[in-house]
Amino acid sequence: MSNTAQELLETWADGFTQVLEMMTGVKPTVRVEPAALSAPDASWSWWKHCFSLGSAYELAVGGDQESWVGLGAQCLGLTPAEGENTEEIRSTYQEVLNQCAGVVAQALTRRLGEEVSAGEVAPAQQPETGLSFRVAWGDNGCGLLLVFAPALLQAQPTQPPVSRSAPSPPPDPAEGMPTARPSKTMGLLMNVELPLSISFGRTRLPLRELLKLNTGSIVELNRAVGDLVEVVVNNCVIAQGEVVVVEGNYAVRIRQIVSKSERLALNSAVRTARAGVIQ
Repeated sequence: MSNTAQELLETWADGFTQVLEMMTGVKPTVRVEPAALSAPDASWSWWKHCFSLGSAYELAVGGDQESWVGLGAQCLGLTPAEGENTEEIRSTYQEVLNQCAGVVAQALTRRLGEEVSAGEVAPAQQPETGLSFRVAWGDNGCGLLLVFAPALLQAQPTQPPVSRSAPSPPPDPAEGMPTARPSKTMGLLMNVELPLSISFGRTRLPLRELLKLNTGSIVELNRAVGDLVEVVVNNCVIAQGEVVVVEGNYAVRIRQIVSKSERLALNSAVRTARAGVIQ
């Protein structure tokens, strides 16, 4: 097994262990071993992630219904019979896969020296080729098949071409202009702490519905599972990102910094919706 394959496999397995521990409160014993790709089985369901390196850079995960339903039910604190093949179990299982692919993308970023992101998990067919492993947990015999595409294992850092006669850099238009003096006031502000929070979404509820809320109630927000969350500093939206898990803790990977015009529009919407809004 190549060093790249070993690193990506260990990264995925560690992420899988951390996500299960976070969702269930119990650290599972995860076992990983090489496994061959057998003939396609109609009873199996397959999902895949495509990384930002290109469509050939795929990570596929397959399992029979007992395994993936059991995993989703375990994360929700249910037995498979209590929620067999429900949309909630399916989305929970897919979220586990998304979190694991996210930590693989981080490993690729470190290895290649460029930002790599993983797309959302999507239904797929069983891969025809790739390096495959069986991932098992618990004592119920359930397991998943993890398949790394060849291109993913052969990814190399991109190297810019070296020019033998590099042209002279163009003259700096700012050269000869007076140098801006550093602001003494800004230096004083650098140690000021500001509150930072993450907004997952909002909704508006009538007072009669608000009074009905109790333990176990579900409040639906105006944001889909795959949407970016908002990073808010001092009641001002400054960026948007995706939720990830880092060493068992929730974190947010910044995907875009909000421009001035977008910031004005977002913050205007926040202020308008503040009355009677649950964040």
